[in-house]
Amino acid sequence: MSATRKITESALLIALAIVFQSLRYISPAIMGNLAGVFVIGSLVNLVIFVAIGRVGFGAAALISIITPLVAVFEGHLPNILLAPAVIIGNLIIAFVWWLLNLKLKLVSQTISVIIASVLKFLFLWWAVPWTFTMFLYGSWSGKGTAEKVLATLTANMSWPQLVTALIGGLLAVVVLRVLPKKQ
Repeated sequence: MSATRKITESALLIALAIVFQSLRYISPAIMGNLAGVFVIGSLVNLVIFVAIGRVGFGAAALISIITPLVAVFEGHLPNILLAPAVIIGNLIIAFVWWLLNLKLKLVSQTISVIIASVLKFLFLWWAVPWTFTMFLYGSWSGKGTAEKVLATLTANMSWPQLVTALIGGLLAVVVLRVLPKKQ
């Protein structure tokens, strides 16, 4: 793949991930907050996986870094200090899938998706509540506010992360088979 094509595909995938993330502005009106989490999360994970398959780990890493920062800017993540945990979670699925499936070719694409998704889920399930408790808990004013934010973060960063990573990854396996071969 030529450098120009690689840059172009990377830029398109980054733009697509940001567009998918911005669906949260219309998703509550159309499908409700919970469905929006699953649809948007699955689509962003889909783009990360497709970026690995089409352009390589570098593009997926950029998307993994940019999307949580956009989520902070859009107000989806309540504080920038939570972004590093989400970035690392995204990098986990990107790296593990790249390593197991493309680099070492140890297991099938589907098994790689499952392993990467479980590792991302486990990391986020631990890291986001820990980060909030260690650095942000005392900064939320009002009685019960910190507990509510922590409960919401813990709920959003637990099993929904596993589901959205699995859906996005499995859809990517199908999409990568349908897309024309890299040139």
